[in-house]
Amino acid sequence: MRILLALCFLLLLFSVAVAVCIGSSGLSLGKVFEALRTWLLPGMFPIKDELSYNIVWQLRLPRIALSVLVGAGLSVSGAVMQALTRNPLVSPFTVGISNAAAFGASLAIMVGASWSGSQQVMITSGAFVCAICCAVLVYLIANRAGSSSVSLVLTGTALTYLFSALTNTIQYLINDDKLAAVVHWTFGSFSGATGGQILLLSIVFALIFPIFLHNSWTLNAMASGSDDIARGLGTNPIRKRILLGLLSVVLTACAVSLSGVIGFVGIIGPHIARIAIGADHRYLLPFSAFTGGMLALISDTVGRTLFSPIVIPVGIVVAYVGVPLFLQLILSRKELYFS
Repeated sequence: MRILLALCFLLLLFSVAVAVCIGSSGLSLGKVFEALRTWLLPGMFPIKDELSYNIVWQLRLPRIALSVLVGAGLSVSGAVMQALTRNPLVSPFTVGISNAAAFGASLAIMVGASWSGSQQVMITSGAFVCAICCAVLVYLIANRAGSSSVSLVLTGTALTYLFSALTNTIQYLINDDKLAAVVHWTFGSFSGATGGQILLLSIVFALIFPIFLHNSWTLNAMASGSDDIARGLGTNPIRKRILLGLLSVVLTACAVSLSGVIGFVGIIGPHIARIAIGADHRYLLPFSAFTGGMLALISDTVGRTLFSPIVIPVGIVVAYVGVPLFLQLILSRKELYFS
């Protein structure tokens, strides 16, 4: 298993290298290598082509890093939510995070924020705060209903429609320029990625992912049967569902607030990993991180290069890339789901 994980890591590094080398600017491999070498060994190799250096280090690599982190975070959160609810159709957005984040971003844009410059922080903050508030509200209502997986899903579905209606109301009221900004955000994008965003999401992922791994056996128990099985193993399923669910929400909210709505990764990433590696969360979680990161990276690379210089939002491309792959995996391993 460790060998397979190492091979996946090497594949990810290769994909990153390919993504760095292609783009609309037409940089040659030599220019890309020169920019990388200059950053790694600045004393030995001074900057010769500042434009190429800036394209690689200020545009491409931050975008690639953010895409991998966002994809990994959404996929891992999806795997956890599917285990907690024992529902393979659940994603991190089931509790209404995506629509709440879209409402928060739309509200920020309506009051004057723009997607560029320092005001982007306002949009990101609005999306994050609304996503967290929605998740807390879902858990409070679900707790009153017994904290079951069914009450969680139903409450999340109800609030999803509520925040969707609120977002549509804002879109109906604002002018065309702000409407375009809202639509652009809801499509999802990694453009304009910064080192601060990457650092923030890296810290959140590094803090939460080990907790998920530590609770792998709990997730296995909760995914395999009723809450009675988890109780028989000495686990409080209600407490674990709240704790792990909220951590999943925080990771998802952080990812969505930085990238916009990229909904398909959170449901397909865990399924691809599960078909490839099995349902043991000790291995499913790291492989979900890999499949989600790869899916987001490949989708973003395709979106920014296929019709260059036109950039197709990653939220659109990820469905085109992921759906055929997902259907093929289901057809080739149909006994996993339909036996």
